Amino acid sequence: MGYSVKKDRPWLVVLSWLLFWLLLCAGAFFAADLQMKGLTDTGKDTSGFLFSGTVYRYNILYYIGGLALFAVLLVLLWRGLLKNNYEQLGESPWWCKVACSVITIAGVIGCFVLIILSMMLNIGMSDTLEPGWAAFVSAVGWPLSALALSLWGGRKEVKAVFSFLKKETHSDLEAILKRLRLNAENNYRDATKEDLEELKARYEELKSAGKLNGKQIDHYSEVITTYGIKLQNFSHKTQKVNSYSEKL
Repeated sequence: MGYSVKKDRPWLVVLSWLLFWLLLCAGAFFAADLQMKGLTDTGKDTSGFLFSGTVYRYNILYYIGGLALFAVLLVLLWRGLLKNNYEQLGESPWWCKVACSVITIAGVIGCFVLIILSMMLNIGMSDTLEPGWAAFVSAVGWPLSALALSLWGGRKEVKAVFSFLKKETHSDLEAILKRLRLNAENNYRDATKEDLEELKARYEELKSAGKLNGKQIDHYSEVITTYGIKLQNFSHKTQKVNSYSEKL
């Protein structure tokens, strides 16, 4: 099912992202090392001005085994550490999003470097592998596939990873939204309804005055619509547990 971080602990979201990339980079190193087992010397040599080397060919079974190992590890780590934490990341402070973004970029680079290192530890720096596309798939394809899954996997929530690049929130609206969420979590229906109406009014006021950019308009329009729909399912009779309070 995966590990889900509590909303009031953004540093755990950062830790989840860090563990994902650290473990994935280590796994990529060993998966690439597995692919290098059973190499056969093709009898061909490469020569240059300074260096000469040998051309090796992959063993298809070991190559597929390494590829499968990386793929399985990637999916398991994503499901275990990232899948349930995109929403928490979206609601985390800016520093958390910045940290996860930096970790993601560093993770992609680190994964690439460790795969190349694993290859170089098995063959010389001047040696080459055949087919060349197979080495390219491992060295470049694996890091990019991990990046793609980490971004695509969160669906709409993944935009929060890089949302710090453009200001998406407004201090006035965030203050009202914070109070709305608190009342919703405590199942205070009337107070929640009043907060939503206040949020709508302030949103329209700022929008009319031209004080919201396009990103902010889209963001708060979606928030207001979502809360309006969820408020329809809110009931005084469900004070302890209901779908509305659990998801807001």
